Amino acid sequence: MNKGQATWVLSYAFLAYVFLSEVPQLSGLSVFSVQAAFVLLVVLYLASSFVNWGVEKASIFLFASWLISYAIEYTGVTTGYPFGSYAYTSAMGSFVGPVPVFIPFLWCALGYFCLQATGPSMVAPAMLMVLLDLSLDPLFSQSLWHWQSTAGPYYYGVPALNFVGWFVTAILIFTFFMLAVREYRSGIKANILVSGGSAAGVGFYLLFGVTTILYQLYSGLAGGAALTSVLYAVAGVYLWNKAKQRAVNYAL
Repeated sequence: MNKGQATWVLSYAFLAYVFLSEVPQLSGLSVFSVQAAFVLLVVLYLASSFVNWGVEKASIFLFASWLISYAIEYTGVTTGYPFGSYAYTSAMGSFVGPVPVFIPFLWCALGYFCLQATGPSMVAPAMLMVLLDLSLDPLFSQSLWHWQSTAGPYYYGVPALNFVGWFVTAILIFTFFMLAVREYRSGIKANILVSGGSAAGVGFYLLFGVTTILYQLYSGLAGGAALTSVLYAVAGVYLWNKAKQRAVNYAL
C-alpha cells in the first residue's frame, strides 16, 4: 500500500467514525461531537492533499481557498452578502474578526474532497459544495451559527441566497486554483464543467452524503432527506460514469 492509498483508507475510516457518531448510544459522547468530526475532517484533508497533490499544489489550494473563503465570509457576516444575514456562535472556537478561524479550513476540506470526486474543474465541484450545504446548513444553523432576517424564500430556516453564495464562493476558489496550477491551465476550457475524478473520491463524497441524509432523518427533516437523497443519487450516477471514463482514458 502506498501513501496515497493509505490516505484513502484513513478517509473511509473517518466515514466509519461519522456513522458511529450517529448511533444514539454514542452520539452524546464528546469524542463524537460535531466539532471533533470537523477537526478530524480538516486534519484528514491536509494529510491527503499534501500526499496526493504534493507540497506546491496542496499549498496553492490551501492558501487560495482559505483566503478567498475568509474574505467572502467576512463580507457575509458584516454586510449580509452573498449568503444572507448571519452570525457565528462561540461553539466554533477562536475568531479572526467576525469569522471563526476554523471556518475557512472547512471550506478547504470540503472543496478538496469535492475536487477528488469531480477531478480538476470548476462547475461540478461547486455544485457538489452546494449540495453538501443543502444537507448540512439546516442541521447546524441553530448551534454553530444563526440566521437573521434575510429577504427571499427559506429552506428549513436557511435563506435561498445562502446557496447562491456558496456556489459563487466555490466557483471563485476552483477557478483560481485551476488558473494557478500550471498543469491545469492548458485544459481549463475543456474542464470547466467536470474532468472526471477518482472512484475513491466519488465513493467518499457519496458516503459522506449518506451520513448527512441519516443526520437529517434523525433530526426530523424527512423532506430534506428525501430531496438530498435524490440529488446525491443523480450526482452519484453522473460522477461514477465520469470516473470510469477517466480510468479507461488513463489505461489507453
